[in-house]
Amino acid sequence: EDNSPGIYYTYSYDGNTWSDPGLFKPVQVPGINSIKIIRDSEDMLHIVWQRPQPKALYYTQMDSALNITVDSVRIADNPANGSFQGIYLTVDRKNRLHVMWHDGDHNTLPTDCFYSRSTDHGMTWSAPQILSDFDDKASAFPRGQFNAYGGDSLVIAWRNFRTNYSTDKEIWDIQMVTSTDGGQSWSAVKTINQNDNFQGDPDVVIDPWGRIHMIYHRYPMVDSYNQMRIVYGYSDDLGATWLPSSTFNNIVSLDARSELAEGSHYQISTGALWTFWKDESEKGSGGGYDIMAAYSTDRGETWSSPEYVTELDSNVVGFKAVLVLEDGTIGINYEVPNYPTTGEQRVLYKERTPVITGWAESLHSLPETFELKQNFPNPFNPSTTIAFTLKTSAQVRLSVFDINGRPVARLLNERKKAGHYSLLWHAVNHLGEHLSAGIYFLHINVDDKYRASRKMILLP
Repeated sequence: EDNSPGIYYTYSYDGNTWSDPGLFKPVQVPGINSIKIIRDSEDMLHIVWQRPQPKALYYTQMDSALNITVDSVRIADNPANGSFQGIYLTVDRKNRLHVMWHDGDHNTLPTDCFYSRSTDHGMTWSAPQILSDFDDKASAFPRGQFNAYGGDSLVIAWRNFRTNYSTDKEIWDIQMVTSTDGGQSWSAVKTINQNDNFQGDPDVVIDPWGRIHMIYHRYPMVDSYNQMRIVYGYSDDLGATWLPSSTFNNIVSLDARSELAEGSHYQISTGALWTFWKDESEKGSGGGYDIMAAYSTDRGETWSSPEYVTELDSNVVGFKAVLVLEDGTIGINYEVPNYPTTGEQRVLYKERTPVITGWAESLHSLPETFELKQNFPNPFNPSTTIAFTLKTSAQVRLSVFDINGRPVARLLNERKKAGHYSLLWHAVNHLGEHLSAGIYFLHINVDDKYRASRKMILLP
């Protein structure tokens, strides 16, 4: 919200310069809030928002030019517990839309988790399904990030309040449900790693091969203030078992106060799994909150050393949203309530350069006499076509290597004729059905003088 009531947006093509704020108004209704927005593989923007009076959850679609193409489709209304909160939106590799939320204030009882999906680009939505047990408990913040996954085995997790009757204290558990039909139906509720710690606000990511990555914060009962940590585990069997520890003892954060893991994504282009959280290590000494991040390039087997996204001293940084770009760049926007020191709340944006895994991609070393057409499709399964044209005849070699630099296919090694651009394309097909899904590199050699590589992604 700005000085004038309403929700505003701004856009950028390079992350450095931004447009003047524009008012988001799919329909002329007051009190729009709780906006969630994502972009799909076809460059369409999907927005979910709620209207407080009458209470309803809506969907709006915009194209890449920010024109509204689907206006105000109602997803749900008349919340049983009074409000739509904890709204989360994701799109999978089949461009199915999934929205989840909890109904009610999680600080009071009861609240319940709900889900709806659209299989026709937001035109229609399934009837809301309750995910959590319909009881007097507070189930809140359901999460499931499917941006890298195109299968039908899905998982959504949330935190659930439970009373420890021996101590008469409320504690938190992580609960989850699974679906094997793309969200059409969901399993009974399962509790993960139940114990007497505060375990909350899980982030769930499914990677291209169906591995479930679970990240959440843990507050040990013995010292919940100082021992807040971000923990991680993964499952290859829809949550039946968890590694590397069934009790989620794998700590991703620093040995410092850390909580609220959010914005976790798997990047197909780099093979990097990212997670972000709020670091409160300075709070006890009068300092502020910062955002930290860590990533894994081996599907959660090992994690990088945590790095600061923000370092704003005594400011309290509010974590907002994460964007993953096709080239591996991470973009994040966040709010600071006293920036620079004027007491004004501002929304800021930062980018992080891609994580380089294996070979680096480059095309700048190719001669002007050689033009490569983007291999299409990319990502692909099972095949992709590499097309190029030449101004002058040349010896061209095309080979495919895996991410560790090992050759997996020799596609071409011969002299090709010249042709006018776009009139004579040489096309070579690469069939990947015998290869494991993952990241590969097309290696291009022209006359043994010029070499370059192009990243290719083979989906499962």
